[in-house]
Amino acid sequence: MTGQMTGKVTGQMTGEVTGGVIGR
Repeated sequence: MTGQMTGKVTGQMTGEVTGGVIGR
């Protein structure tokens, strides 16, 4: 369960960074 939460947060951060780069 903890791993899932960590993965979710990590995925959100990665998605935000990736989206920012793509948006640029």
